[in-house]
Formats: sequence, C-alpha cells, structure tokens
Amino acid sequence: HYCGVGIYDTGDEKPITAATMRRRIAERLDLCPPLRWKLVTVPFGLDRPVFVRTAVDLEHHVSEASLPE
Repeated sequence: HYCGVGIYDTGDEKPITAATMRRRIAERLDLCPPLRWKLVTVPFGLDRPVFVRTAVDLEHHVSEASLPE
C-alpha cells in the first residue's frame, strides 16, 4: 500500500484538482506498466502468485482534500 501527499504551488494559475490529476495519470498509465499490475494467487497453490494486467480505478485511488492554512 502507498499513501502520498502532493502539494502544488501554481502561483496565479488555475489550481490543480483531483480530476486534473486523474486525467494526467490516465494519459500516462501505459508508460509505467507496473501501475496496472495486480498480484493474483494461482488456483490450488500450484505455482507462486503471478502478476496480471488489470484496469485501474483512478476515482478510487486519487482524491482531493483541503487542509487548513
């Protein structure tokens, strides 16, 4: 699991929103294949767990919160 906080100073420009970040990440997901991997167990324990390619739900993984000053 990973949790991160990004603080972006955009100056006088429009603020970066979670929707903007989700769009930017979606545009670049194919550039980093491990972000689309999911570890699955092989039935009956016949082999070690393997990685499979899966869809990423960016609505679930990228959120936005406002912090007090």
